[in-house]
This record gives sequence, C-alpha cells and structure tokens, in this order.
Amino acid sequence: HVKEEKDDLCHLLETAGKLWLAGGEIDWQAFYKDEKRKRIGLPGYAFERKRYWVDNQKNRTQSGGKLPVADWFWQPSWRLEELADAEANIDAQDVYLILLGAHPIGADAAAQLRDKGARVVTVAQAGGYAETGVDTFVIDPANPADYRQLVAQLTTSNTLPQHIVHLWSLSNTADTASQQINSQLSFVYLAQALQDHTATLNIFAVTNKREAVLNDDQPDCKQALIAGPAKVIPFEFPHIRFATLDIDAQTAAANFVLKELGAHSGNATIAIRHGMRFVKDYVALETADDAGSKTHIKSQGVYLITGGLGGVGMAHAQALAAYQTRLALLQRSAFPTQDAWQSILDDAAADAVLKEQIKGLRALQAAGAEVLVLQADVTDAAQVNSVITTVKNKWGAINGLLHCAGYGEFVAIKETSKAIIDAVLAPKVAGTDNLLAALATEHLDFVLLCSSMSAETTGFGLLGYVSACAYLDAIAHAHTRKIGTQCVSINWDNWNTPQQTARAQNDSVLAQRLENNVNGITPREGIDVIYRALAAGKPQTIISTTDFRQLLRKNRKMSDVLQTDFDEEGSTADADSLMLYERPSLSTEYVAPTSEEEKLLASIWQETLGISKIGVNDNFFELGGESLLGVKIVVKAKKMGLQIDPKQMFATPTIADVARHVIKSGESGNASASASIIKTAANSYPLSPLQADIYRRYKDTTQSPANVIQVLSIMEGPLNKTLLQAVWQALIARHKVLRTRFSHDAHGVPIQIVDAEANFALIERDFSEMDEAAQQQALDALMIEDRQTRYDLAQTPAMRIYWTTLDPQRGRFAILLSQHQIILDGWTSSLLSRDLFACMMALASGNDLPPPVTDANFGAYIDWLLQQGGEACQTWWRQTFHGYTPVDPLQSMMAVHPLLSADEQAYGDHEMILEESLLTDIQTCAKTTRTTANAIFQSAWALSLAQLSGNNDIVYGITISGRDTRFDGVEEIVGQCTNSLPVRVAIADNMKIADLLQAVHVASSDAQTHNGLSASQIAELVGCAPGQSLYSSNVIYENVPRATSGEGDVPIKTIASKWVDGWHFPLRLFIVPEETTWVRLAYDRNKFADVAIAALAESYRRNLAAIAVRPEADLAQIAHFAQLAGGTV
Repeated sequence: HVKEEKDDLCHLLETAGKLWLAGGEIDWQAFYKDEKRKRIGLPGYAFERKRYWVDNQKNRTQSGGKLPVADWFWQPSWRLEELADAEANIDAQDVYLILLGAHPIGADAAAQLRDKGARVVTVAQAGGYAETGVDTFVIDPANPADYRQLVAQLTTSNTLPQHIVHLWSLSNTADTASQQINSQLSFVYLAQALQDHTATLNIFAVTNKREAVLNDDQPDCKQALIAGPAKVIPFEFPHIRFATLDIDAQTAAANFVLKELGAHSGNATIAIRHGMRFVKDYVALETADDAGSKTHIKSQGVYLITGGLGGVGMAHAQALAAYQTRLALLQRSAFPTQDAWQSILDDAAADAVLKEQIKGLRALQAAGAEVLVLQADVTDAAQVNSVITTVKNKWGAINGLLHCAGYGEFVAIKETSKAIIDAVLAPKVAGTDNLLAALATEHLDFVLLCSSMSAETTGFGLLGYVSACAYLDAIAHAHTRKIGTQCVSINWDNWNTPQQTARAQNDSVLAQRLENNVNGITPREGIDVIYRALAAGKPQTIISTTDFRQLLRKNRKMSDVLQTDFDEEGSTADADSLMLYERPSLSTEYVAPTSEEEKLLASIWQETLGISKIGVNDNFFELGGESLLGVKIVVKAKKMGLQIDPKQMFATPTIADVARHVIKSGESGNASASASIIKTAANSYPLSPLQADIYRRYKDTTQSPANVIQVLSIMEGPLNKTLLQAVWQALIARHKVLRTRFSHDAHGVPIQIVDAEANFALIERDFSEMDEAAQQQALDALMIEDRQTRYDLAQTPAMRIYWTTLDPQRGRFAILLSQHQIILDGWTSSLLSRDLFACMMALASGNDLPPPVTDANFGAYIDWLLQQGGEACQTWWRQTFHGYTPVDPLQSMMAVHPLLSADEQAYGDHEMILEESLLTDIQTCAKTTRTTANAIFQSAWALSLAQLSGNNDIVYGITISGRDTRFDGVEEIVGQCTNSLPVRVAIADNMKIADLLQAVHVASSDAQTHNGLSASQIAELVGCAPGQSLYSSNVIYENVPRATSGEGDVPIKTIASKWVDGWHFPLRLFIVPEETTWVRLAYDRNKFADVAIAALAESYRRNLAAIAVRPEADLAQIAHFAQLAGGTV
C-alpha cells in the first residue's frame, strides 16, 4: 500500500517470489548479475561425515513422470506482446550479413543499418560465387562450396558477422527446389560453413505468412521447412542463436526487422500482423473423455492409411477397426499374401517384425475390419493414383486419410547433405502433396497427419525430420482453412509398440532407447489420443506424455547452459573442484577410468551429472541422464578435444564404450586437450553421378570390374625405376585424387575419402630373357592379368604401375599404367602428365619440386554438380523421354549365348583411319550447317543404328568431359569429372541431313547442360526397369586438350604403346581427332562377332561420308538408308 513503509529490496524479493510461485519465469542470472554468490554446504552432524551440497540448478534437467492421457494435449497459441522498441541497441561495432532477395525489405534494412553506423555485408543469389563490390557478394545458393568460400573471404577480411539477416524466404518462387534452398538448405550450408567459428552469432530469418497466427491467415507451407534449422541449429551449434520473424503484407517490414534485431530475441518465434507483435506460445487443450463417440469415423467407412503396417500406423488402424471399417494399408515394400501368414507365424526363424505385422492384421480382422494391404511409394504420384483407384474400385468412395508414413534419420548438421535431407522430407512433403492431390475430388470426412513433438521442441540430429513435421503442421492449418475438410496434425511424443520391441532384437541402439523410454505411448493410449484429437478438431495437437510446459522450460535452460558452457574458457573439467553428490547405488561395481580418454570423459560426466566417482561401466541413463544432458556432454567433449558421435553414446551409454569408439575412430584428444590424433582422412566428399554408377557396379560384383584403364608403353632411355617410384610418390602427395579411397558414411551413402598420405610401390617384372615376340605375348598376358585383378577401392591408391625390364643393354623397358576409372578421366591424365614430367625433371636434376600447377577443388565441383541434378534437371529428362519405349538397336547383332570360352580374351576393337579428304568434308559440313564435327560423327552413328534396327526413335550414349564452364576453374580440376548421358534422336527418311545434324547437335548440347544425374538415375527416372540401361552403345569424342607435358625435354623415346579403356557398355565408338583422325569400335567379343563389327564399321564410314558430302540432301537420297525399313548391315 502507498502508506505502508517497506524496504524496497524486501518488496522486490517478495514480488519476485510471488511471480515464481505463480509459475512465472525469473531470469535469476540477470537478477544477481552484479553480485558475487557462492554455494554453501549444509552442516553435518559430528557422527556423520557425509556432506550435502546445494543442488546445482544450472545443470539440473530432470523430467517429470508420465501423466494421465487427458493431460497430454497442447496446442500452439500466439501471445500478444508490446512491440520491440530497441533500434538504439544496434551496435555500430558489429557486422551485419544480409542475404538479400527480391523483396525491397533487404535494401531498406541495409540502408537503415548503415545509417546507424553498422557495417553491412550483402549477399545476393546468382549463378556462382563472386565479390561484386566492397562488402557485396553473390553466391549460388544451391552450392555449399560458395558458402565456404564466402566465409573464408569474410574471415580473411576480418568481417565475419555477429548477425545474419536472412531474407531469401521472402522470394516469391513456385520452384520447389528454390523454395527448399531459401527456407532450409541455405541455413544448413551456412551452419556447415561456420562450424569452425565459435564466436557468438545471431541468425534472424524473415518469412512471409509462414505462420497461421490469425483466423484469416493462409500459411505458406513450403516456408515451414525453416523450422528444422531454427530448432536444431542452436542445439548443435551452441554459439548460434536463431530467431524468426514472420511478417504480413501490411507490415512496414524494415522497421520491424531493426527493432527485433536490437531486441536480441534469442531463439524466439515472432510474427507481426497488422502492426501487432505476437510471440509463439502453447496452451493446454481440453479433450472429451468420451471422444470415441464424437469422431467422424463411420461404420463401414473406407480409410486409407499410409505406413499402415508400421507400429504407429497399426495403432491408427486399430482405432478405426473398432468401427468395423474398411482399411487400405499402404507400405513401400511387398507383403506376403494372407495364405502364407500362418506358415510365417509357425516358422521360428521368420522375421520378428513381420510376425508382429501379421498378428496386427489378424487383430484388425478380428475386430470386424476388412483389410487390404497395398504396395505403393507415396513419393511417386503415379503409384498413389493407382492404389487409390484400386481402393475405390473395390470399396467405393474414400472417407478419410491417415498419413503415418515417414522416415527419420539421426544425422548431425555438419555431416548431413541435401540427399540425406531429401530422403527424410520425401514421404512427409512430396508424399502428403501427392496424397492430397490424388484425393482432391473426394469428399473426405477428415485427414490425419502424423507429425512429431520435435517440430515444437527440438531434435538434435533431426533437422530434416523437424522440417518435415513442421510442413505437416502447416498443411493441417492451410488445408483446414482453404478446403474446409477437418485436417489434424498430431505432434506425437515417443511411442512404445510391439513392432519396436521386435525390431530391437537386432538393433542395440533401438533396444537402449526403448529401455529408457519409460514414458512412451502404448498402442492403447495412442488409440485414446486419436479419438480425442479427432473429436477436438484442432488443426494441430501436440502430445506430451510428461509436463510439456516443464519440457519447454528445460529446453530453454539447456540451450542457455550449452551457450554458457561453450563460451566459458577453461581447460579440462576438474571433478575434484566440483561439489558433487555421492555415487548412488547402481547395478554395476565402480571401475575407475584408466586411459586418458576415459579419465577425460569421466570428469565431463561427473561435472554434467553432478555425481562423484562415475565408473567406466556405469550406465548414463541409470545415472539419471537423458537426451538433453547427453547433448551437453557431446558439446563439452568437443570443447575438450573429443569428437563423440551422439548416436554411439546413446547406443552404448558407458564411458568405456564411448572411449573405445572414440579411440577406434581415431578422433581422440589427450587429457589436456592440447593435441588430437591426426585423422587419416584429410577430407571427404560425395561421389559424382558417374562415380556413383561405377561404384555401384563395383559393389554389385565380386569379379574384376570392367572399369579399368591401361596404358602400356615400350620405351628406351635413361629412366630408372627408383626415379619413377620417387616421381609417382611425389604426384600422390601433390594430388588428392591419387590418395582417394571409397567407402560409405554412417547412413550407407557412398563417399570418397582423401587420405592425408598414401604409399605407392612399383610392381616389377623382368622379361629380358625372352625374345621380342615372347616379350609381346608376355606383356599382353600381363595386361589381361591386371584387368582380372580386382581393385580394392577401400585402399589407396586405385592404380598400379608395372615396371618391366626388356633389354638392359639398350635401356629398353615397358611401363604399364593401370588405374580404376573411378578416380581419373582423360582430361586429368593430361594434367597429371604435365606435372609428372615437371617433377621428373626436377628430381633428376636435384632441384626442388615445382609448385602444383592446380589447386582447383574437386570436392567443391562435386557439391556444385550434384546441385545441378535437382527438380529442373529431373523434369527435363522426364520430358525428353516422354513416350519412349526402350528398344536396343544393337539387339539384332548380339549373340544369344556367349561367343567365347572362359579362357578367351573378351576385349575386342576395330580401328580405321579416316582419309584426309573426308576430314576436310566434315569440317566444311560443320561450318555450312553451323554445327560441329562431333555432331556429324554422332549423326552418322544414329543413322547406322536406325538402319540396323529398323527403328526411327534412336537412343545412344555420349561421354562428356564434365568440364562445365559454369563452374569457375573447372579446366584445372584433377579428378573424375566425366559423365555418360543418353541422347534421343528421331530419324525420318523425309528429313534433310542438315535437319538431322541440327537435331543431334541440340539434343547433345541439351543433355550436357543437364548433367547432374547419372545414366542409371536417368533410366530409373524415365521408367526403366531396375538395372535396365537406356542404351548399349556409347560415343566418345576425344577432344581432350593435350597439355604440353615437357616429354620432349626428357631423353626418353616411346617405341610402341597400347591403350585399353575399360567400360561396361557392350559397344563403344571412339573418335580421336588428332594429327590423324581415327575411329575405333571397342566391343565385347562375347556378344558381338568380329565380322559383324567390321560390317557395322564400314556402314558407319559410308554414312559419315554421305552426310559430310551432301548435307543439303534428303536422308531418303542416301541409297543405303532404304535399309531403314528393316534391313541388316
């Protein structure tokens, strides 16, 4: 009271206490920030020596117990707050990085920040990285390498930002790939590029109508993908804060951006509507106990359930089966027919999960439901339409959709990629879109979408999954408001289902998780939740089996703790200086840590859990640990020099197991964290499209693969094997591609790993006792032996060099260079040849090695190349092959049975040299028709295939260099950049030769522009059967630039040479335009007779001459084109 005399401090403390009792959150650190406070131990009795310490609330994150089902329900709400008024807090000493889009808000915000004295760096989207002015950059937003290059440049110029303002989500684009980049992948690439920079950073992302705040809001669902980065990045990168601001069309956006930037909103989700500020919050949702009678589920109704045979999908099916419904259960893989079910159940060796699925199906039938199990991939629109037609033909109109299909992968941001994220997004994003589109004309009573609570809390390692679930939540809001159909997204907490228990029999990680998931949802509880959620009718229902409000507070506190721990300086954790609880009674005896890794881990566990004497065999979860505390341990360990895989920690949660894994991974640090064991891998990156095809074939066969390239040279001169050994060892040290091995990452995705070093040794042979004829036979046999010796691509280098002594007196020797095609292409061989002779001259003369001629980044090129294989590329290939029926034009030439015995050489070739006059005609024809010599050679081949097959829709392959000028520095890249792509050409006898040349020229050029996919990916994309190729012949126009190597400076001459190029195509056509142009047909002699190949070669020569001489003529005027009607060569 105003007349009451009371000490101000007492009044303040009393008011704060009342607020705390009422559930308010007090920032005690800010309250006491100017005071020094210490914890005091409780006094003990003289006869009891144990001391009791005040609990360290900062580190305490205990979870509550499982609540009654009625108390599990929450829903998002928006709390109206006063507008931020903190522009004055803009720090002129900070750097603001603004990712500009087409929306004018970016330029306005940049100008206002500069007016306040801040330094502003802007980044716009373009085709590639460039510094276009002072503090002005452009990057390709789809290329991770551009982000790394940007961060490197900002580091060099000392302009690394303290604030990033991301505005790309405001760009209005209908392109799905661009939407994903703007709302999700750009943040991933930014975080990856910044992972080694640990200064505090604030990311502020602005979106437009992403959130359903007011009743008339129609949310943009694709922008919802931003939830993944926003929720997960601050937990995986504790130095980063991530706030989002959602604006509407009526907002004076730049002003609000500056106000929120000055307010330092932390990790808040903010929306501005009609000039008012809303902050996202959550409120409890009341549901009816008799909800089962208030749903829209119909007796005899028809319902489609995706993922219906999974544990969660089966629970949804059980909820509907009680109404004697008709249930169509979809899953991706085939399922045994009903007549095989009993035998599977009786088979003790049968899969435990399959048995649980069959039991579940029988339980549905026993409850009175009719069940139809269908196979379909929801990410394939055609398959979705097909199964819906099947269901409607059998049962009539569909009454409801329950979308339970999904895929989650635990992958840290620093390890993730677009491919990994896309695999997680596909069933929930593309799958949902396909289902709703296919059911658009149905009058559904309801749509139920299975989302996850992670979308509203956090999900360490689950960025893609959080984005996918946030998309479902946005769809529920948008669909309900736009269509009017009840659409409910349920953000499920963790489940415990019989199928999970069965699967855990062979999955230690899942078994450990289930053991610790004491609050998991059982199927019976899940059914109750489904009824209550449908009866409540809210677009989004969050399910938390424990106190959700407490969980949110715990997450916020944990985020603050991680930030504090990451920022605090210090060396190792010192358990002796901490006030810890006594070791509790555990199921394991205390075993002290012995190795340096175990000691360091023990100190971190003791500090984090507040317990003394943690032994190496003590279980993390038995000690009271949980996932968020595990995240904290991972962060602390990283700061101390230990790289811990979070999945491994949760799978084998003891210090001994974690330390063993750290040591095995070669990533351990010592106890002082002053040094770490050097990794054997210098870096790693994905495979190019062609490399992926080669590696798949390599893994699919245990025999020697075809992809071996050999060059045999017989030489004379003063070269000794010791010098050659030294030169090649130098080349291996200088070029990453020669130190590259191939493996899989933790998710089964093939990767190439560059080792820090690799040793190399010549293989020696001595044929000096043989005459020249015997020597040649022995060299041929050596080449065959080498081709039949399988390469181990898990080892480096993927090449072999044989030094063979022929005649020591004359200085004659033979060198056989053998390499697996997966590491080098022809262009690279030219670059390496140049470097080889430079190194040879230096070593031979005793000089230092010259600097490497190139530092182009093969890994960055692959990142860029894979981005080219996106939605636009895939659409182009689908359109190009629309209506195509695969027909092999070489089929009539191929033998039905192998032509050779097992010991005969299967590699054959037929060569012919083109006369000078024909080459002149080809050059003249190219100029006249405004095409290229390459197009003329390809047209003659297409014509030959048409004559051979009697078909006018011709497809053949071309090998391209992959040296795409859109990537800066591509000419100097050392690596395997080539690709093989299909070319489709329509040939008719009423077309002119010039028209054919133009058609081939355009088709070939367009294919090269869309080279982000491999041949097998394209074949699968356009509907070929698994393993089926679009073509069996491949044209290789060898226009590789021959770099000046310096070979002439070395007193060594080549007497003879032989080249064998291994490939998996049955027939390859090589055109080599050098001083003398020659054509070579390399073929599989098991499939083609030598005489047939010779005839085909002659037919090709005739076509080539006819095209070059008479480009203005009709095809019908070429006499032998009459064979198109069905003749043979």
